[in-house]
Amino acid sequence: MTENLNKTIADVWAHDYVVPLYQRNYAWGEDEIGQLLQDIYDHSPISRGASVASHNYYLGSLVVMQRRDDTLEVIDGQQRLTTLHLLCRYLNILKSPKLTFDSRPQVERFLDELFGGESWENFYARYSDTDNNKLVNLVAALHHIAHYRIKTSEEGDTTSLTEMSDSDKASFAKYLADNVVLVITPLPEDTDVAAYFEIMNNRGEQLEPHEVVKSLMMRKLSSAQRNMFANIWDACSQMNVPIQKSLGALRSAGLFGLEYNALDLTKVRVEDQGGELNENDKSKHEKGLSISEILTKKDNSIDHNSNINDTDDFGNYNAIVNFPNFLMLAFRIYEAKVEGSETTPLNADLMKFEQPDFIKNPMDFMEDLLKLRVLFDRYVIKIQGDEDGEDDYSGSAQDSSVDLKWQLIQPYRYYDQKRNTSSLRWKNTFSGIEVNDDAVDDNKGQNRVVKQQSMLRVTFRQKNKDWLYRLLSFLMAQSGSGIEVTANDVVTMLDRYIAGYAENLFDKWQQENADIFNAGVNTPHFLLNYIDYLYWLAWIDKNTVMGEVLMVEDFTFKYLNTVEHHYSQDSQSLPKIDNVDSIGNLCLMSRRKNASLNNRDPLEKANRVDNKCLQPKRRVMYEITKFEASQARSWNVDCINAHANNVLKLISEVKNLLAL
Repeated sequence: MTENLNKTIADVWAHDYVVPLYQRNYAWGEDEIGQLLQDIYDHSPISRGASVASHNYYLGSLVVMQRRDDTLEVIDGQQRLTTLHLLCRYLNILKSPKLTFDSRPQVERFLDELFGGESWENFYARYSDTDNNKLVNLVAALHHIAHYRIKTSEEGDTTSLTEMSDSDKASFAKYLADNVVLVITPLPEDTDVAAYFEIMNNRGEQLEPHEVVKSLMMRKLSSAQRNMFANIWDACSQMNVPIQKSLGALRSAGLFGLEYNALDLTKVRVEDQGGELNENDKSKHEKGLSISEILTKKDNSIDHNSNINDTDDFGNYNAIVNFPNFLMLAFRIYEAKVEGSETTPLNADLMKFEQPDFIKNPMDFMEDLLKLRVLFDRYVIKIQGDEDGEDDYSGSAQDSSVDLKWQLIQPYRYYDQKRNTSSLRWKNTFSGIEVNDDAVDDNKGQNRVVKQQSMLRVTFRQKNKDWLYRLLSFLMAQSGSGIEVTANDVVTMLDRYIAGYAENLFDKWQQENADIFNAGVNTPHFLLNYIDYLYWLAWIDKNTVMGEVLMVEDFTFKYLNTVEHHYSQDSQSLPKIDNVDSIGNLCLMSRRKNASLNNRDPLEKANRVDNKCLQPKRRVMYEITKFEASQARSWNVDCINAHANNVLKLISEVKNLLAL
């Protein structure tokens, strides 16, 4: 193959393909698979009408390099090619596998069995509970291919390949085989693949930027080292799956200790040439297995004391950063360790960020990356529920923000003595209480760290990762050679960060001769969230620095993105007042709520929402407003001044409230 070739899907399978080790695992989900099926359906005679001539549909490109054994190494397009491989098996276009993988025996065995004659649904059912990170997305793809709802009309009618009539399914399969075209681009044998990755840009489906960085870092590693590096990297990249679950084989080898609450990095150290554990590590290895044996063992779930069964649903617990952002944090922490400097930008574009110069030893970095990920899972909050849903509480059962929760949790080993089985479950990090929807955890350290981190998260979201960098750096240093850090240590570190940020913010406004406590809509969101945090601290500590503290209840920090005047600055029905922009008249609110309440009377605002779960400052203003109304008075200039003075008094109590 020396030039671009347009090949129908039927002709594509005239060749055998191999996915090299440096490629990432299969990662397509329902959205990508569904879009592929929809595109093919929309161009097929089923959609266009049987009388319409079938035209070719160009699906995209496939970049390959021919190996000496005439197999084609997949350089770019493996996600699409793998999906087509599965789809063609489902539609009986393919009778035997045409896709193999370097050093991924579990995947090859999976594909061989898929073509072994077992029914599609039975095969899916047999693999549906797998926790093998190399197979999870492949197994899910089986379901998506068979059951994705393909839109068949503008009125919203849908079908799936499973529901199609035999004739429609045959028509769909014939169109896919004969009229769907891939443009195959072969590369010369002497192509520098790593360099090619760097210059690839704006192609249909290409390696993600962090995969390019990964390939560059693996160039000078031995085969065994590359295998270990790739496994650790890929497991760390699955930010919404506990690392103990992603690394099932190494977990069984004792990487995380018997209870999954430790970290033994000797288990991931691979010799430069031999690819085996060094002699010292071998003596510690209870089973005497080599790393390659661990990673390729058929029963990836074997445990020394029981059978692991990771079938627990980990729920909708999402990390607060994606892997590219986590990687930039890891780069900066590693740079500070080896160079004593902090120049790596936390908001860099990974596409423009090649392998950092300070990473001379990728295997050393891999160990730090793994430890950092373990600490991240254990000590950094996760999100349960819809982070981007409605961000204010109305008391309505249909308000999705009520379901938003912040969790500080870690996976642990649950052992069922009767069944002699183990599984991974969640428990709260500092209290040890197992997580469930009805559990009430009154551990002060646990709840305080959740409040601290959720306050910083909603304040800065993606704009400022400095607090997370400082926290992860602290955890790496404080944990020493292990992973244990106390709640008091974390509380103190975060309170110092919060107090320091507040002090710098006040100094900045003072230097600019601006009054931060009379700034109206220009009031920094940090200040209002900071005030809410201080109210909560005074409430849980029963520190009645002023009577308003008695009005506070527990609450959840949410994404409130607008500074709202309680006494409206624009209302036509209210008289103008001088202190409308005072901190005593302000609170944070969602844009949706701000639009609906903007020019209403303060009492009407207070009565239109359920005070339950409101952030403290807003709740206090509403409670005062209702009390004044009960005395035939209203929220006015005096109320605003009194509340502002109380806020200043609260801030003056910082040294008594924060763990400084």
